[in-house]
Order: sequence, then structure tokens, then C-alpha cells
Amino acid sequence: MPAMRLANEIADLVRRSGAQVEVRPGVEGFKTVAFAVEGKRSGNPEFDPDLHPLTPANSFWIRFREPDDSTIAFIAARLIQTDSLRNMAVDRSLWYGDKIRFSEPLDVVSDPDDPVLNGEIVLDGSMWVDPSYRGRAYSWCLSRMLRCVACDLWDPEHYFGFSLARLAESRLPVYSYGYASIDHFARDYLVPGLPRCDLYITPLNRQQAKVQFAMDLAFLQGSPDLVLDRDFSQSLKQHGVEVAGEMAAAG
Repeated sequence: MPAMRLANEIADLVRRSGAQVEVRPGVEGFKTVAFAVEGKRSGNPEFDPDLHPLTPANSFWIRFREPDDSTIAFIAARLIQTDSLRNMAVDRSLWYGDKIRFSEPLDVVSDPDDPVLNGEIVLDGSMWVDPSYRGRAYSWCLSRMLRCVACDLWDPEHYFGFSLARLAESRLPVYSYGYASIDHFARDYLVPGLPRCDLYITPLNRQQAKVQFAMDLAFLQGSPDLVLDRDFSQSLKQHGVEVAGEMAAAG
């Protein structure tokens, strides 16, 4: 299966670069690691097992670490089955479950009929890379390995994440993280400790993911001696443009 072949290629790439790879079912240990790292400005309640019934059957997280067990990077995934992701966002249960209620609904501007907003979908988020490892394509590896594992476990109809305006404007969610588009989702979203802001959704459907898996696999297999460094990160730029074009065509 191309997805897991790609996941294995990425794991080999990370190991060649001197790091260890962990794929952990469920979210046990995730909060402890996430709150201990440098420069992570807010928590991610959407992956909090105290707020959501997260189990190894519907969630996992990936960690890259040094041999001394220090964390280099991580990301989390959660399977959601819903008739309306939009409604989950409006009442904020997507982030806070049914244990915390808000009197003010989120101002969601996304189209209620958008197919990415219902069905069996995978949310990824809380990506973090140690500042000393940034610019070396660890985020590229995390996002793709997560999608590969999610495909193997659940074969979802859609994958998606969220971005704030600054990240959305950089286009990183398309050319680095591998999503098909960046679409305005909501106004006045509140992140604890930050001003209210616009929220953007970054979707990818099943067919687009298959295109991405095949192209990324061919890219890595064509250069078996790559390591994660700034040269590799630069080499991904044109590849990212090419993958984005093919995914748009697969639409």
C-alpha cells in the first residue's frame, strides 16, 4: 500500500538524520510532552482526553526524539465521525467536547454544504518542532507520516487541520504540510492568551491524499540518501508546487 510504504520511507529518512520515531496509539503521554516543550504558546483542547473520549481506536500521536529521549517534534491525530463538523465548531464542542459550554457561538463562515464538513474525517494538529530543528523539513515528515498512518487505520473521506492567519498567509499548509487549499472558516476565534482572530481550514480529500502519497513516495525513493537538513528543505519547494498542482487536478 503506497501510504505505508511512504510512512516507512519517511521513518527511514528521520532515522538517517539521527532521530527516533514513535507512533503512539491513543493520546497517553501527549499532554505531558506537549506542555513541557519550548515555545508552544497554547494547549490543544481538541486532543485532550479529559474533554473527549479519545482511545487507541480513534486517535494517535507521533513523536520524533533524540536518543537521550528529548523531544524534537510531534503531532496528533483524531478520527471524527459527524454529520456536521460545522455545528461542532459553532458550539465549540470540536475543541471542548460537551463538558464546557459557551454562551457565544463561533462565527463560522464556511459553507454548510461543503463535503469536508461531514462524514468520517481526520483532524490533525498541535504540530510542534523544536526551534533548533526548524527549516529542516521535520514538519513535512510529521504531516505526511500522520496522513499515512491515518489512511492505514481508517481510510477517511477527508483530512483537515486549522491555521491562524499568519500561517495561512505563508502558504505553508499547502506547500509544506501538504493540504490542498486554505479556506476561511470562522471569524473571532479565540485562542487562550491571544487576540481574537480568523480561523482557516486546510482540507484534503481521499483522492488527493492518494495522489500525494504516490508523488512523495516516488520523490523519496528517487533520492535514497537524503537526510533532514536545509538542502533537503530547499529541494522540497518545487516538489511541493508540483504535488499541489496534481492534487488540485484530482480535486
